[in-house]
Amino acid sequence: MPDSAAQQHQRNGYPEGPRPIRRVVLLTNPTAGKGRATSLAAHMTAELLKYGIDVVGHYATTVAETRKNARLALADPHIDALVACGGDGLANLIVQEQAGTGKPLGLVAGGTGNDIARGLGIPLDVAGAARTIASGYTVITDLGLAIREVNGVSQPERRYFASILAAGIDTRINARAKQIRWPGGSAAYFLAVLAEVAAMRTTPLTLSIDGGEPFTLEATLCAVGNTRSYGGGIRMCSHADPRDGKLALTVVGPVSRRTAARNLRNIYTGDFSKLRDIVTQIQVNSVRLEMPGLIPAVDGEDLFPTPLSVTVAAGAGCFLVPPPRL
Repeated sequence: MPDSAAQQHQRNGYPEGPRPIRRVVLLTNPTAGKGRATSLAAHMTAELLKYGIDVVGHYATTVAETRKNARLALADPHIDALVACGGDGLANLIVQEQAGTGKPLGLVAGGTGNDIARGLGIPLDVAGAARTIASGYTVITDLGLAIREVNGVSQPERRYFASILAAGIDTRINARAKQIRWPGGSAAYFLAVLAEVAAMRTTPLTLSIDGGEPFTLEATLCAVGNTRSYGGGIRMCSHADPRDGKLALTVVGPVSRRTAARNLRNIYTGDFSKLRDIVTQIQVNSVRLEMPGLIPAVDGEDLFPTPLSVTVAAGAGCFLVPPPRL
């Protein structure tokens, strides 16, 4: 659990503060980004060495290897932090092992969206990320936890997430963006948005909020957020706070192509003031959702089919972030 230094400051009852960072395990997938992850990891290692931090590199090309490396690092008392060098998908894999351990995770943005880093205020450049890790400033956060259901019974399949669980048009946008080879990053998401808006359609969505009675509506999308953005900065859950013990639910009802196209800029910035008749945003402790025929995504990666329940894992996250400005 967090040490005494981190407990000197709290916000909403969540500990935060500096810790000594002397040795880290840097985890990456050398084949990611057509090999760019390897050069990114080398650059990051060099930056951390400038701060006198010992870096142990672990490279893995499979889910099983990555999670095993994370477990070993978490169990090693001589490792002060883990560092994910890659995209949100890699960070999500590590979080499956790291959640609830109190050992911090640093992030080096090397993916398409990098929304976990965005949501925590972590710089997206290597020098800024290294400076953040070297500061040792650690915060405890919430995570989301998705649990699969079959015939109303919870299954062993479950997944933590640090940013947003998305289902609906946003799932299709995410899948399309991954198929776009050029341009990459946020531009790929923007092109995917344009393509999916042109083919706008709704899906029946059944929701049960905080254990309440289920209800069904036609929805364009449903997003459950721990942080505010996905897709490289699209603030779909603009009311989210990863340190408030809640999840942010956004549901968008039927919307015409024309209305969606006119409001793309506002949607990106999280301004739904002109869409209040079709967009609902509330905070929840848990939500059960079902959208037939769609595979939701968490942290930009495919999840399991619905129905599923999502609950807040309060205080389960632990990240290295920039220290607050005095």
